[in-house]
Order: sequence, then structure tokens, then C-alpha cells
Amino acid sequence: MSSQSLPPTMRAIYYQKYGGLDVLQYSDQFTPVPSFESSKKSSKELERSVLVKIVYSSINPFDYKIRSGFFQNILLGKPSFPLIPSSDMSGIVVQTGSSASRFKVGDEVFGINGEGGCLAEYNIFHEESIALKPKELSHAEASTIPMVGLTAHQSLVNIGKVKKGSRVLILGASGNVGSYCVQYARNVLEAEVYAGCTTDAGMEIVKDLKPFSTFSIYGDAKVEDKNEIKEGETVKDFEYNTPDVDVIIDLIGDKDLKKRAWKFLRSRQSKYIQVGLANEPISLLKMISIGTYNSWRRVISTLGLGPEYVFFTINTKNQSDTLEQLAEYHTTGKIQTRIAEAFNEMSLESIKSAFSMAESRNSRGKILMQVCKLLPQYDRSVDFINRSKLPAHYRFAPIKTL
Repeated sequence: MSSQSLPPTMRAIYYQKYGGLDVLQYSDQFTPVPSFESSKKSSKELERSVLVKIVYSSINPFDYKIRSGFFQNILLGKPSFPLIPSSDMSGIVVQTGSSASRFKVGDEVFGINGEGGCLAEYNIFHEESIALKPKELSHAEASTIPMVGLTAHQSLVNIGKVKKGSRVLILGASGNVGSYCVQYARNVLEAEVYAGCTTDAGMEIVKDLKPFSTFSIYGDAKVEDKNEIKEGETVKDFEYNTPDVDVIIDLIGDKDLKKRAWKFLRSRQSKYIQVGLANEPISLLKMISIGTYNSWRRVISTLGLGPEYVFFTINTKNQSDTLEQLAEYHTTGKIQTRIAEAFNEMSLESIKSAFSMAESRNSRGKILMQVCKLLPQYDRSVDFINRSKLPAHYRFAPIKTL
């Protein structure tokens, strides 16, 4: 095992019970510091794991939904409090397991931990859940990629089988995952993308990404012939104006919206992929209902009797190759993530501000937290390749100190 010496305590954000912002706590003497000796992971898994000193972490809806108890009714057993939020990070490898071969101490990496724990100075990652951070990307930018990037890739490629010329409708296109899906489908897969937004402000943001057409999900303007919509056009009602599509990515989860959108699936081989859920706690009964419907629609689709419905769940394991590919899309300018705020000092005040912004759903970009300062040999500007060529919506907000 290769390693650097570790301090006895670390800085971390954590909570001891489910609840709102008031349950969040900060400590600069949090214990235990993750280590291969103290970890509850299996020895076989630890052999191929690495310990990372985290530089930046980004916040996702998944993080505050877990904290609020959104999923507590479907968890088996009691949660092991205290819990440290956030799954996304970028950082530097400080220890490697005995069989870890992809990385060495000092490597700059980014990746995901499905169990969270990234709003702390150190965390353990299986080497197949992280990737080398390209030199062209800052740690801040790299930390925005894992959750949204893997969600877009797995829904569009693994499930949707989207390819060049496919028609894709993305509902909730102005959010972090939605805007990533628009770019991935259009710029990487060369699909014909139709972007549905819930607000006029969202439509303005998405127009910069140049989908084939942008729609207002809750508008009421009709176009007499939806096949006459011109590329780049913005129209006010997707219900009358959306052409038939091969794949729908639903990031909103509204039951009525699903009924309205289902009719746009143009063939029995089409797929409706539900990524988002309405913002209400999930019961075990609801999950059973979703699973049953999911299975029934799969049978219907297999028999060639109608489109397939898929309830999306992210896979965070064995994703190194995909993360490397996503990073390449960023360095070549095919995909960029919006950053609304980047806080450069982790404290209780700053993390409450960060979560408050994220939970308002009005931030129009990722919320980042700098967990550790970089050593001089790693320090770089937050700017990166092609940044100056991006629309104003896609530039870094000023680093914020509280």
C-alpha cells in the first residue's frame, strides 16, 4: 500500500438526523478520518480502492433529498448517522490499496461515491468509480461532471440507445441534468433534440445550447402544423408542437405531464425514461407501484405492443471509462456545465447558503464547495480550455467567500 501520512481528524459537513438546513453541522475535528484499516468495506473492495483528499465537491438534488428524508421510507434498516453529504468530487490521491493499479499517490482525479461523504477532506473510492482529471480542466469544473454526466450517458446511451438522427424530447431541459442531456444528445450523439422548459428564463438558457427546438411545457400557443417547425425556433406549447420522438427523458416527474407527453413516442420501440420524481417523499408502496409498471411496460415493449417505460436509477460502479470519456467531451468543448456559485471556504454558514441555493431550484447552475486548498504544485486558474468562447450563461460565477 502506497500512502501519505494522515491527520487524526478532518474538516467535514455532516448531520445526525433527517431534516432541513438546521440539521447540518460543521466540524474541523471530525473523526474518524476514512482509512483502509477502519473502513467497513470488504477487504477485497478496499484492495482496489484509493483514498482521496477532496479539493472540490458539487451539490446535487440527490444530496439534499437524502438529508431531508425523501428516501427514508424505502431504506432497509436504520441509517448509520452521522452522514456526510455529496457524491461528486475532484481531488488528489493520497493512499492506494494493495491491488489498485489505475492510480498512484499524487494523481489528480474526479469521480463519484454513491454513499456520499464528499463534503469532507478525505473519502475512499473504488478505483473504478473515479478517473484521471485532465490537465485542461480545473478541479472546480471536474467536480461538476460525475452525477449529471453519468445520468445523461446512462439514460441516453445505455437505456435510450440514442444515435445519430434519433429524435429526443427532454422535459426539464434547463436544469443541470437537462442541459447536460441537451448537449450530450446534440453534440456527441448528433440527435435531433427538442427541449421542454417550465419557464421563459429556462427557455432563454437552453436556446444557447442550440437544440432543434425549444418548447414551453406549460404554454398555450399552437402551431397549426408541427412538422413545419423550423430549426432553432422557440414555440410556446410542446403539447401541440412537439413532433413524434424516439426517446423522452423526463426530469420533472409530474404524473399529468407524463400522460401528455406519452403520445409523442412515435413507435412501439420508443422509450419514456423517467429520471426525475415529483418533489415529495417516496413511500415503499410507490416504489413497488413504479417497479410493477416498469416491468409491465417492458413486457409490452418486448412483445412489440407499445413503447417502454423505464424508471432511471444511476449506476455509480465501474464507471471509470465513462468518466474519462465525459472529461474528453468537456476538454474538447462538446459539453460544458454551468456553475452558479463556487464557495471557496467550507463552513457551516457557507454550506447552508450552498444548500439553500441548490434547494431553491433557481440557481441555474451547479453549486460548488471548495473543501481543501490546493498545494502550489496543483494550483491552477478556474478557467479552462474554450471557456472564453462560451455564452455568458456558461461562464463561472465569481468565487464567493462567506
